[in-house]
Amino acid sequence: MDPLHISPQNIVEHFCAIGLIRAHDGTQHDFARTLAKFTKKFDDKGKLKRGGHYNEDEFVKFWFNTHKFYNKYDVNNSGAITRADFLQSLKDTNRSDMDTDEKVSEIFNIADRNRDGIIDFIEFFCRLPQILNWA
Repeated sequence: MDPLHISPQNIVEHFCAIGLIRAHDGTQHDFARTLAKFTKKFDDKGKLKRGGHYNEDEFVKFWFNTHKFYNKYDVNNSGAITRADFLQSLKDTNRSDMDTDEKVSEIFNIADRNRDGIIDFIEFFCRLPQILNWA
């Protein structure tokens, strides 16, 4: 039997259905755009067995690695990244410099969509391309 292959659109629809992302606040659009970028990148590198679609193992590995990257910045494992977490993670990796506070503010201005002072996982994922360009 062929393993199940899911498209990025299937993933977006599922995440909407369970309430992780929403159309009215823009997370659905941003999530879909980010997922499409990573899907294309993985497909171009030959990491997807069926072009433009994930099988279960591929998606689980992708999602696990994304969470692992998120957890590097969630230094106190609270499930949310605060400015203090972000600064601490940079200090722990010797990436702190004179522009660090300014750069962290820039990341928070980009990623903290609801302006609650923390970056949750979905906000982080939706802005991952920008964070990767900076981090």
